[in-house]
Amino acid sequence: MARIFTFGYNANFRAAGNVSTSVLDFAKDLLFDLNYGKDDHGENLRIGNVSRSVKARIFNTSNTLIRSFIQSELTIPKAYMQGQNDPEYEAIIKAISGIAFLATPHRGTNLAELLDRILRSSVFTSSKRYISELGKNSFTLQKLNEQFRHIAPSKPDLLQKMLQLKEDAIDFGTADPRTIWGRIFKPIIFRMQGYEPVYWIIDGLDEADDPRAVIKLLSEISTSSAPIRVLVVSRKTSEILSGLQKVPDELQLQSLSIEGHEEDFSHFVRQELNVFGDANFKESIVKQIVRGAQNNFLVGVPRTYIFSESQTDSLLSQALYEGTTQLLNFQRSIVDLCGGFIVIDNGGYVAMVHQTAREYLLNGVDRPFHIGKVAAHKQVFLSCMRRLVAIGLRAKVDGGQKPVFLDYAACFWPVHLASTSAEDAEVAEALHKFLAGRWVLTWIQVLATIEQLRVLIQASRHLARYSAKQKHFGGNISNEKQNLVKQELFKSWAEDCAKVVGKFGSILRRNPTSIHKLIPPFCPPNSAIYQQFGKMRDRSLVVSGFSSRNWDDSLARLSFGLGTYATSISAAGAQIATLIPSGSVLLHDYSTFEECSPSPIKHGERVYRMELNSSGTLLATYGYLTTKLWETRTGKCRLSVENAQSRPRPLAMLLLEKDQRLLVGSDDRLIRSLNLESNAPKWEAFAALEEPELEGHFLNSPNHMALDRDGKLVSVAYRGHPLSAWEIDGPVHIGHCWRTREVVARGEVIEAMWHPQHPEVLGLYIEGVIFRWRPYDDETEEFTAGASRLAMSGDGNLLVTGDVRGTVKVYNSADFCILYQLTSENNVIGLTFSPDLRRFYDVRGNYGNAWEPNALLKFAEQQSKDNESESEIGSLAQISTESEMILGRVDAITALAASPVGRPYCYGTEQGAAYLYDTERGKLADINTSKGFLSIEQMSWSNDGHFIGFSDSSKTVTVKTVDPTASNPDSFVQTQAKICVKTIVDGPITQLLFHPDSSHLLICSSSSVCTISLVSFSVNHSSKVSIAGSRWMIHPQDPALMIGITIHDIHVLDWNLSLHQTFRIEHSLDQPLPSSLAHQATVEKILLTHDKKHILVQISPLNHYSRERRFLYFESPSDARSTEEAASSDPENASQKVAAVELPHALSSQIVLALNFLSQDHLIYLSKDFSICSVRLQFCLGSSSASSLLQSRLDGVSSMQPDLTALLQSTDLLGSDLNALDRIKLLFWLPGDWISRDCLTLCTTSVTERSLLCPRNGEVAVVRCAAMV
Repeated sequence: MARIFTFGYNANFRAAGNVSTSVLDFAKDLLFDLNYGKDDHGENLRIGNVSRSVKARIFNTSNTLIRSFIQSELTIPKAYMQGQNDPEYEAIIKAISGIAFLATPHRGTNLAELLDRILRSSVFTSSKRYISELGKNSFTLQKLNEQFRHIAPSKPDLLQKMLQLKEDAIDFGTADPRTIWGRIFKPIIFRMQGYEPVYWIIDGLDEADDPRAVIKLLSEISTSSAPIRVLVVSRKTSEILSGLQKVPDELQLQSLSIEGHEEDFSHFVRQELNVFGDANFKESIVKQIVRGAQNNFLVGVPRTYIFSESQTDSLLSQALYEGTTQLLNFQRSIVDLCGGFIVIDNGGYVAMVHQTAREYLLNGVDRPFHIGKVAAHKQVFLSCMRRLVAIGLRAKVDGGQKPVFLDYAACFWPVHLASTSAEDAEVAEALHKFLAGRWVLTWIQVLATIEQLRVLIQASRHLARYSAKQKHFGGNISNEKQNLVKQELFKSWAEDCAKVVGKFGSILRRNPTSIHKLIPPFCPPNSAIYQQFGKMRDRSLVVSGFSSRNWDDSLARLSFGLGTYATSISAAGAQIATLIPSGSVLLHDYSTFEECSPSPIKHGERVYRMELNSSGTLLATYGYLTTKLWETRTGKCRLSVENAQSRPRPLAMLLLEKDQRLLVGSDDRLIRSLNLESNAPKWEAFAALEEPELEGHFLNSPNHMALDRDGKLVSVAYRGHPLSAWEIDGPVHIGHCWRTREVVARGEVIEAMWHPQHPEVLGLYIEGVIFRWRPYDDETEEFTAGASRLAMSGDGNLLVTGDVRGTVKVYNSADFCILYQLTSENNVIGLTFSPDLRRFYDVRGNYGNAWEPNALLKFAEQQSKDNESESEIGSLAQISTESEMILGRVDAITALAASPVGRPYCYGTEQGAAYLYDTERGKLADINTSKGFLSIEQMSWSNDGHFIGFSDSSKTVTVKTVDPTASNPDSFVQTQAKICVKTIVDGPITQLLFHPDSSHLLICSSSSVCTISLVSFSVNHSSKVSIAGSRWMIHPQDPALMIGITIHDIHVLDWNLSLHQTFRIEHSLDQPLPSSLAHQATVEKILLTHDKKHILVQISPLNHYSRERRFLYFESPSDARSTEEAASSDPENASQKVAAVELPHALSSQIVLALNFLSQDHLIYLSKDFSICSVRLQFCLGSSSASSLLQSRLDGVSSMQPDLTALLQSTDLLGSDLNALDRIKLLFWLPGDWISRDCLTLCTTSVTERSLLCPRNGEVAVVRCAAMV
């Protein structure tokens, strides 16, 4: 039996006995009545004494606006908290299981101020304390809300998942609505179990961009395990009626018309209205309220109660218009002027009091209160523009004095632009002024400063849509040319915004001011940012060398760092995860591509496989010994479980059941399950796949597995055995996938995946054939693609393939029709699509790429418009255009050399081609073409720039003369000789070195050297020498000699290969280098200072991707002749020593590649953040004093101090070199998508031209920097 009670209080402010002065008084009265209340017979109601099966639920409603605020917002929560602290009311508080607040705002009301004015203006009463407690954001109300929020019961699991959405999983600013539905509602709301029905109210369905799409999504509620009830309010339209006809029968659909119910509202007003006067007067007030409210309760109800409480028009007018001519309280004035439709929260942000209030103000021009949506957005947009184009803005930003409203203007002007009219000339003119001036660069600087670069992505999309609307509108014919110029500017900047954040985001985050001078020159010539700001008048920074003048489809490059090699990539939610098998996972942000703060996730051992959950909030990593589960937001390891003792290798992983279970298929044909919610999780055998052995086939361990999205189906691949499909529950074998044609090899499956919508497998054979297999129907299709990698989009509509030549192709999975193709350098190792289908990602060793081609953008937009139109989707097969496809293979650059005089440079390629270029004139001539595709391995110039020598993989050395001044282009290059040294030189050729007078050429390998006469073009001398890993240079003091430098020695030879002298390099008084360098290291590069007095040696492990590069410098060896004389006079000291000093770690750790020396010992180098920097090294070594100085300093240093840097810090030998970081000068940054293996090994300089030569995607970029002096 249910009992219903009501609680009230004496709301008559003039009645006797109304002594309650605060909310606390009302709360105590409520508790007292609940505990001691009596019925009509005087018996105690015993409210707190209820059975365990019966719980009290307090529902609050009232018949006046002010009373509703008091009872629900203040009295009930206050009473609940008071009762928790008072044992007398313990039984009552425990009996409460729920409190429902009906139609009561939670932030107070400005009507309290109105009531207070009315009371103060009355002669019968005075202001009440509890009235002030009802004011907007009053202290009492804020304190009460905060306290009640912490004690109110909630659904913790649902709350936790919902709170993680914005922080971890979904970027609401850029996510597609279908993606949000698929990633939030279906995996979270639909899977809730054990809860009471969930009620959704959707108002204004007819105002949706695509009502039919909304109806289709709502129809999927039939698959929900949670009870969901939906109320949809909308006008009748043919589109909505058509969509409702397709609703499944499982959904119980009922309709109710809302038209013709004015009488209901009138009845409510008559019941609640309390005014003096006869019936006719009262009825006239009712009609006035109903007519003004226009069936809108939000407006009608306050009008009713204001009339009731004010009593007279004069009293109401006095309350409304009382005030002063000045705005003493700006926030209060805003709220008053806006008629209570808005609120100002604790953070000072303005917001609508309710969504219905927003709709009321924006819809209907004939209402008392109305805001034109387009006009309002225009006004705010123009305000944003005025702030962003203010005079002196950049100076204030640079000085850290950001003006008020700047952050809002910078972040939200694109949103307001999207809602303006394309026909508005004032908006177009303001936008054009902003984008055409330097203000746009200051805007980007502000976004980088406040860490909101993702706004550039939003601005890109809004600008693109606005430009499209402008093009469709056309504009005034008389200004057609001017309008076209504006449209082109808008369109160009729409593309630039997206590309800038992707390619230069890391640079902007480190140095926001770089957008003004350091970034524009690196943008393509046809881009707006280059056209406006990249053409520097002083030509202090000029970039050339690329054949394309437009942006490519590369959105960003993910650099994993030196020594880091990635094998797979995955994307979910807001995360891009990259697996580094050595033991870590890198996480990058979906929007800005910056590495997230928890990255890298360090597993602590070799990792075989990783798996993200659908929202990107959890990451599972399977290592050699353990499997771990991580939170991607914090990097916290949630659990760690030991793997099976047999150490099986994982072939497939899947997170299931709301991320409570991990399913792993391994190479022992077992599928294991791990309960992630268990206090002591252990692996459990879930299914054993006893594969039937087929006659004529060899059955071995599986090499690949694929689980379907629900974890109910699995495919298993073997070497030399047909692919199998199983139902895991049982397990039940479904069948084998047989080839559609007779082939010599049965075909090894290297990639396979289940279609998310259909029980079919799409996979890839090792020979590059894609197949589709429907195991239940035993149907197979095959398609030759020449691929080595395969991935499928989340909806199953797209496939992407990659191959060893760097080519990537995107297919429509329905008919294998190609949509898009590109070719870039290096082998494609891993592929994945973004959740919104607008991008795909690949990994290519030590870096990855994010690609966003127009073909995918169009496909995603078409999918979101109408997923049912097969004809429209099919037409996307014709999207590919010439501008969207980069055909052919990139011929990777393998050798690069700059002429020591003038502007020429040359490079060789993997396919054996060689070219001669001029830094200003471009290509001059083809030096070499190879029919056998023998790659060019080494290149070198003679000192006078008249000869070029290069070698290929067949050990053929070619020498050519160069004369760029020749009148006939065919005479630029002439072949002098081709000499094969295959039988003379052991091992690959590592270096070519010309004699200073160009009379001889030295050819070096790891274990031998030989010299070639450039007169007779024959081999003069050859020698087997045990100086492996050396680099050679002309002797600084004697051009007739050459020196070879290893880690430990310096060998001086003449051109007859006679050894003149050997110097022993003392590594800081014979302290050995670390073992990793001592036995497996090589001299990677040697540089001679401009004055030829010192040599810098770059030492690297044989693994060129290692981060352990070290740098030694020492004085150039003395003249060999004087050394020989000294040795003959003093035989005991014939063995010479050179004291070498290591660059301080603070500097050497920043250097990736030492490039060259400029004047005054300025070293130019490529830093680990991929910037080109200059630092002056002050060499303090003297030929006679260096050793003694080191020894004297060493006497005061403990012998237990093994660290070389610590030793150097204990001396003043380096002087200010220990403070070298203070003298580093940044010259410019290289864009992220320039960084590759070729760049890190071949990048060089042309000192005479003040230029950097950098290989990129089969071309050489030339960066001329005036500061390289």
